[in-house]
Amino acid sequence: MKGSLLKKINKKKILFPIWFQVKVNLFYSFEYQIDFTENGARRSFDTYKFLKISRKLRKDKLIKFRHLIKPQPLNDRDILLAHTKEYLEWVKKPLNLQQILNTDYLTEFDEDIFNIFRYIAGGTYEGAVLALENRKPSFNLSGGFHHARANRGEGFCPINDVAIAIKKLKTENKIKKALVIDLDYHQGNGTRNIFLYDENVFTFSIHATQWCDIEAKSALDVNIETNISNIDYIKLLKKNLEIIKKKFTPDIIFYLAGSDTFIGDALCDMSLNLETLLKRDLIVCNFSKTLNVPIVTLPAGGYGAKSWQVYYNFIKYCLLYR
Repeated sequence: MKGSLLKKINKKKILFPIWFQVKVNLFYSFEYQIDFTENGARRSFDTYKFLKISRKLRKDKLIKFRHLIKPQPLNDRDILLAHTKEYLEWVKKPLNLQQILNTDYLTEFDEDIFNIFRYIAGGTYEGAVLALENRKPSFNLSGGFHHARANRGEGFCPINDVAIAIKKLKTENKIKKALVIDLDYHQGNGTRNIFLYDENVFTFSIHATQWCDIEAKSALDVNIETNISNIDYIKLLKKNLEIIKKKFTPDIIFYLAGSDTFIGDALCDMSLNLETLLKRDLIVCNFSKTLNVPIVTLPAGGYGAKSWQVYYNFIKYCLLYR
């Protein structure tokens, strides 16, 4: 049975388009599109999920196409703020990149394929800049590549868009301190690793799989059982956000709203329902609002035909009621 939050957005009668007062910043480009089906373990990743979200938002008269902000791609200099030169040169080669994307679709002639990730990282960075300027929540319809470390990519994450954005914002003196809230099924090990020694970047991750145990200067990792109840998950999230609130005051929040914790996920094995995931997302959003700190949200992980619905519900709620 659907909960109250889902009922609220599903019963909302949109008699007139609400696009004239869009309450969030939405970043998306057709350049994000990966037009192939992955083989092996990643075959359940829906490469069209972000396109589905943008189309559904327009179909429901929540936005018009012109409200989707197309970012500029980041260049090598930007990416090198968070990654080594040796790794960047390696991952730009199609046959190397496909090892991280877990596909055998690419050939050595697909030289432009890496540009997809330049655009997505550009969306994360520009989303942060705009959120700082107009104080609206920013949503990038792709991104959250939290497994990529400075010298290594893994888990479908060739570069770490969040780490690059934070480094670039700090270099440009737009922020001093950043908080990363990572609620993907998997630990945000790459982001944590990149900021191991930076006390001005706090990484908070609730996850069911632990990838990294190295102690960081500023971090809170909560490893949970996959059978945690919906009620206990929400209690745990609220408890730890209160802990962070007393320890760290950021200038910006990056939120990885992974949908692979959903009970309907094709690869992972948690049992959080759509209602709980929408509650989770709104708790984080309201946390940023209470602190009066701008927030940038990324979809991160999520697999299967229903994966797109989790992120869509969150964006829809913010468009209707933020």
